[in-house]
Amino acid sequence: MPGVTEPDDVLPLGTVIGEGLAVAGRPAGRRAVREWLADRDAEALRGTRLDQVPAALRTRVLTEPGRRPP
Repeated sequence: MPGVTEPDDVLPLGTVIGEGLAVAGRPAGRRAVREWLADRDAEALRGTRLDQVPAALRTRVLTEPGRRPP
């Protein structure tokens, strides 16, 4: 159902990624989130509101296998 698992646009990217990692049963602490984002060249955007993350990057990190969006 659209919208049910959609992350809130005002949340920072790091929060959204952490929630997604937790839902996927993966480590989701600050260090895990930083490392996950760094592996995708996106760590600098960790504190950026989701709606301000460039669309291509936002789509890529939210749909990557092994990480379900919250």
